Amino acid sequence: MIKRSPIFAALFAVAWGQGARAQERAPCVRLSCSASTAERPGTFRINELVNAPRSVPGTYWLEGGIAGGIGLGLVAAVLYGGLCLEESQSCTSAILGSFVFGGALGFTVGALVGGQFRKGTRDTASAP
Repeated sequence: MIKRSPIFAALFAVAWGQGARAQERAPCVRLSCSASTAERPGTFRINELVNAPRSVPGTYWLEGGIAGGIGLGLVAAVLYGGLCLEESQSCTSAILGSFVFGGALGFTVGALVGGQFRKGTRDTASAP
């Protein structure tokens, strides 16, 4: 434990020094400190761009997540069920646990893959 304490002290000093330096106050530039927003017309333009309503295109993240979750969950449950050799005990809880774990992993991967594909826009004008 004595040999590790200088290492921890050095890591703490480096981490503390970086955090303390990050909290220093930046030098005041004349326009950013003394001018009001009325004197800075660029601020209004940036606020309009940031706060403008925009539509985010839909993706297939939910469909991909559901398909991946069910698919990988079932594969994990079947594989673990085939590996379960304990005939004296029931492997139901272990199989269910592997289904849940595989389903969570599959949902995450499926949602990430499905999120890369955009949904088409609905054309309501051509509907009969």
